[in-house]
Amino acid sequence: MYDNIFLFIQVVKYGGFNSAARQLNTSQSRISRRIKELEIMLGAKILKRDTHFMEMTPFGELIYAEFANYEQLLQNDIEKIRHKDRELSGLLNIALHPAFTTHLINPKIVDFAVRYPKVQINIAYAVQQLEMVKSGYSIAVSDKMPKSQNSIIKRIATFHQRLYASPKYIKKYGLPTSPQEMAKHRIIGYLDSDSGEPVKTYTLKNINDDSQVLLQLEPQIYAESLFQTVELATSGEFIVSAWDYLPVVKEKLKHNNLVAILPDYYFHDLPCYLIYAQPLLSNLEKTFASFLEQSINAALTNSQEK
Repeated sequence: MYDNIFLFIQVVKYGGFNSAARQLNTSQSRISRRIKELEIMLGAKILKRDTHFMEMTPFGELIYAEFANYEQLLQNDIEKIRHKDRELSGLLNIALHPAFTTHLINPKIVDFAVRYPKVQINIAYAVQQLEMVKSGYSIAVSDKMPKSQNSIIKRIATFHQRLYASPKYIKKYGLPTSPQEMAKHRIIGYLDSDSGEPVKTYTLKNINDDSQVLLQLEPQIYAESLFQTVELATSGEFIVSAWDYLPVVKEKLKHNNLVAILPDYYFHDLPCYLIYAQPLLSNLEKTFASFLEQSINAALTNSQEK
């Protein structure tokens, strides 16, 4: 109800539905609908209006007099919160898996540091699983579950390793329409992260029904990092696999420089866990954890909508 009262105040303040809609960057029809909802809820008309004229009813004048300073009070409260927010200070020790840092987390840490200039941030870019408490880190972002039983774990995202090719490749070699056809195509493989040996057995998983197809492939090129192989696809000579959250992948798909191959299938998934070393976090740690989770979710949502 208070949202609708706020809209009513704006209509009176700006002298009409159209003017209020322009100021609030919304539609006149939306404001009109919300005002009608408010009138139904209040059980009385608050505005008299036709195509050329608008004025408050006596009851509308009572509502306006009661809530006219509502917006200013709200702004004052927000300013108080912002001022208190900026006073946050202390030491923040965090451990981050490199897979998530460059494209997802590092920009958010910069935003956090700008917002809270009195906070010192110590970062460990760790591939191996950390004994968080022993190492002094209170928050981590990792692709692995921690060993500690005291940790609080929240899975905030899951990414997939998918197949991509350029339009030049498809024009030259054709488009595989089933996993079995991949054996006939030129693909850049990857090296095992533990042994460093070339991987020649691949499992393609169906994202819809979890069915799996086992493939024996003989790539000509093997790469250690899936983050660097995307550019190789633009040569038009190879199909590559890459993580679907990478901005470079999304950008090339958007501009039709890459095409998703077998879009219902993927090689691996990459979970993203937000880990708290122990249940009792400081206010600073809670603020950072909440900020990080909301920022990552917003970034993923925005990228999916583009």
